[in-house]
Amino acid sequence: MLFQGVLIGASVLPGLRGCGVYVKELDRGELFDAMDARRTVAATEKIFMEFSCNGHLMGREFETSEAPTLEMKVKGTAPITRVTLIRNEKDYEIFEPQAVSAEFAKTFVDEKPEPGEYRYYMRVEQGDGNMGWTSPVWVTVN
Repeated sequence: MLFQGVLIGASVLPGLRGCGVYVKELDRGELFDAMDARRTVAATEKIFMEFSCNGHLMGREFETSEAPTLEMKVKGTAPITRVTLIRNEKDYEIFEPQAVSAEFAKTFVDEKPEPGEYRYYMRVEQGDGNMGWTSPVWVTVN
């Protein structure tokens, strides 16, 4: 089981409500391991975000011959208005939930990537103006 823990609050970085890391246990060693593994998120509010590709959590690098399948989950503090999947620093897919909800879940398959290297990450926008970002997952498609 993984936990998302808040490390830094607004008193340290103005405008940034929190940074989170995914850890197996809530202890110092795990926090440093998670940061080293790039299992991190940042947000202007306490937004829970989970992001993976083909079963690999954010922060991972891996190779695949299959289509990248991205899992996105969000539990926000206000209605989610937009979730953007970013590929190689460009908005790749934009999801605008029709239901007024602080939760969002989506599986997206990138059906036609050319062979090469890709960085995917997620940006979340809430109706109250708060936002969140995940670390990327680095994928080499063979």
